[in-house]
Amino acid sequence: MTIHHVPIERRFAKPSEKHLVDPDFLSLWGESTSGNLSWDDFKDNHCVVVLADGKCGKTHEFKRRNEILRANGKVSFFIPLEQLQDSEVLDILSDEEEHAWEDWLAAPDQTAVFFLDAVDELKLRQGTLRKALKKVKDTLGEALSRAKFFISCRPSDWNEELDVKALSTILPLPPKKKDQAQLQPKDGEQVFLQVVSRTERASNKTEREIDDHDSSDNIRVVSLLPFTQSEALEFAKLYFPSASEQFNRQLSEKELWHLYRSPYEIMSALDQLAEQGQLGNLEEQLVYGINQKLREISDKKRNCLSQDKALDGAERVALAFFMTKTRSIKSTSTASKESALKIQDVLTGWTLDECAELLGKPIFDRTGVGAFRFHHRSTQEYLAALRLRKLRALGLNTNDLFSQLFARVKNEDVVIPSMEPVTAWLALWYPDIYNEIKGRSPSLMFRQGIPALLTVECRAELIRKYVDMYSQDKTWRGIRIGFSDLKRLSTPELSPVIRELWDKAYSGLDTRELLLELIYLTPMPICTDLALNALFDEDLPIHQRTYAGWSVLEFGGQEQKEKVGKAVLKGEWPHKLVRSILSNLIPDAMCVFDFFAVARFLPETPNNVHGLGFSIMNAIKSESLSDEQKYWLRDELAQAVWDARCAESRIYNGNSKYNHFVDAVIQACFLSVPAEKESVEQWAWCLAIAFHFGERRASIVARDETQALVKLLSQNLKLREAYYWACLCLVEELESCDNFMFSDYLIDYENILPPFTTNDLPWLERAFIEGESKNKKDAAFYRIIQLVKYESSSRAIEFLSSLLSAGTEYADMLERTLNPPEREPDEYEVEHRHRMETFAEEEAKRVEDWREWRDEVLAREDFCLGEDEYENTIYNLFKFLEQSSETSTWGEWDSNLIEKAFSKKFVDALRPRLSDYWKSADVLLFSERNNDAKNSFSYETLMALTAVKCVVAH
Repeated sequence: MTIHHVPIERRFAKPSEKHLVDPDFLSLWGESTSGNLSWDDFKDNHCVVVLADGKCGKTHEFKRRNEILRANGKVSFFIPLEQLQDSEVLDILSDEEEHAWEDWLAAPDQTAVFFLDAVDELKLRQGTLRKALKKVKDTLGEALSRAKFFISCRPSDWNEELDVKALSTILPLPPKKKDQAQLQPKDGEQVFLQVVSRTERASNKTEREIDDHDSSDNIRVVSLLPFTQSEALEFAKLYFPSASEQFNRQLSEKELWHLYRSPYEIMSALDQLAEQGQLGNLEEQLVYGINQKLREISDKKRNCLSQDKALDGAERVALAFFMTKTRSIKSTSTASKESALKIQDVLTGWTLDECAELLGKPIFDRTGVGAFRFHHRSTQEYLAALRLRKLRALGLNTNDLFSQLFARVKNEDVVIPSMEPVTAWLALWYPDIYNEIKGRSPSLMFRQGIPALLTVECRAELIRKYVDMYSQDKTWRGIRIGFSDLKRLSTPELSPVIRELWDKAYSGLDTRELLLELIYLTPMPICTDLALNALFDEDLPIHQRTYAGWSVLEFGGQEQKEKVGKAVLKGEWPHKLVRSILSNLIPDAMCVFDFFAVARFLPETPNNVHGLGFSIMNAIKSESLSDEQKYWLRDELAQAVWDARCAESRIYNGNSKYNHFVDAVIQACFLSVPAEKESVEQWAWCLAIAFHFGERRASIVARDETQALVKLLSQNLKLREAYYWACLCLVEELESCDNFMFSDYLIDYENILPPFTTNDLPWLERAFIEGESKNKKDAAFYRIIQLVKYESSSRAIEFLSSLLSAGTEYADMLERTLNPPEREPDEYEVEHRHRMETFAEEEAKRVEDWREWRDEVLAREDFCLGEDEYENTIYNLFKFLEQSSETSTWGEWDSNLIEKAFSKKFVDALRPRLSDYWKSADVLLFSERNNDAKNSFSYETLMALTAVKCVVAH
């Protein structure tokens, strides 16, 4: 495999437990661009941990990032963590890097970035992250505070608790507060008073929250996401441009994109294209990938396995997974539980080194300490089938084989569910197994991802058998076949079979659905007459009529499309059906004017993300629409929202009968960013309506477009100007206008445009001079005066000073801004100050009462724990502990705090009293309490719990 850099930006995301455990779920997460992170998002983090499975490009990404930083004059170092097991940090660096190191140490204001690669490789060598980081810390010395770290690891090798604790050793110490010396307690009384004083407690809590926030920002754990389909194609174009088109075509035709999510997998496929001229079918791709991964030689481990023996071992392990219904296998050195599947129980006769070498091949992924599974489930399924194929060739009895694949349950012949993937592969090689499947579950050959390996005749035969078995069922049987599986099965050559079976299949719910989906997914234009009839059949379920409608509208004849459009305009079809096919209606089935009329007539389904609004938005996206049609729809949809607004609508809460049009308006604005000045005002008016009505930019449907438009408004002065004045028009219509000289918060209530800068001055100045209305003039003045007040803009000062006449309201405002008069406190400030003084007096008295109680306790020989006083002392101590806790904890106990605040002798005297207290306390069970007290606890109960914790802790 040729390795070279491919300039593609990798994406990251915050991981959760599912992302760490389930790579399939992680792959789905990677399909979304919303919420993803890039390298630029980590610039403020002191330490970033990057998690990703093997062969995902972690090491290459670190090396490349290191090169980019150094090329830009930054200081950075790439250090393989495994080398720190035997070497010191400086021993790993090259001569050039050593010189860079020395120059960095001599520059106290410079920050260095360290890429510490592969915690998993370090742990393979029995090393620990803690020891490796200690070497780094010792080498850096005082320069540690000027270092940032990126650390890579496989998810299965990352220990959230232990490894984060290790990383905390290289975090910089928090900066000392100026008054930290005064806050440090000097004796027990200060400790005590810090707890009971509300003022100090609030101050300490704020400082702790800031420190906690800083700490959370210091260490950040993210996942390196797999490629989306578009990213995989982009990578292929950059890596092997001449083969990328063939790569895209073959994977799209066979629906096999799920096998190619990482750089390693894509490069392997492209190398296969270069070597063999084609990727082949699923089986050929699996065989090539398996052989390549088993052939790979490691420069860090022994290489004693032949490829044939490695393949034999992988097949045996794969079959063992299916027979034991497990997904992972343990290496012998770590297997402790008797129930765990151990590698040497499967590969009997293999040495430990051979087992370790096999599990180290890239065909396996580690899922935990000493635990492994196959990188792709498809690989495991195919290898298990190969093993059974070999065993049958070696004499495995057919009855014994069938007993592992088939069963009879409640007088019905079935395929054993856990063995379905293996059975499907075997059916390709053995006619007797294929015939069994035809009679038991013909849809199995569709679902397991291998229908593309079947001949057209076999596919037709399976469809016929499926129709024979289920065409009499009038109700749903739960045997629906997924779109991706049907896509692999479909081919236009099956069109005659669809026509042949149509009448028979039409009577069965599942069989009719199968044929309708095949017509749509293939597609089969010569069968659209069948789909058209199904669409007009009012007895069919709406979702089946929807498939039929999609088929007609996407690849039917013009006459058929117009017939559908006319039927929709009559308004007799169910609203749900019309909503489902609405986005496909324009421009062929109906004109945009009729489309808009239908959109206004249809009701929206509440709380439905994929409802009418979603359909209208998708219609706007259609490449078949001209720009003029999109502009017209944008303007009409926005105006409909505005005209149908509720009487109670305000700038901060706009609502309309057509709130569901908002996402479509946003989409249309995104697609029609104006280039000519004449169209800017109308575009901005539509966007202002969309941003102030409905979900007010919070909709997930048009989230990406909304974010892009907000970013555009922050950069494009022409659009900023038009949007600001459009918002002013909204305010004038929806609000009783304020004096905009003093505030424009209603105009940009959503805070989309800030910060305003001197770059905005030209259009603000123009508006102030040429303002058609006082409101516009006042708003422009307010924005300019803010630049004077907060930016000290000399241009703004000069502009206003040269233009304003003395004695005018504007001139007075400018003078007050430049020379603000001293302000007397108003009545509210005076009242607040009085309340604070009263609180301070009451707080001082309360703290003094607590202090006097503590002094009395410590002054008494029995610490106020005598028979007549101990309950009161325990109660006060309980309230003291309650004040010390930041969270609401039942029965708080902290012997260290009590010892610091009082004395060790007090704690020693207190313990036996608390031991007696909980034993004699009258604590009622839940069933013993009356109804009013069932959901509450008495102080006696909570104090008894504190006493129990004291005894247990001791």
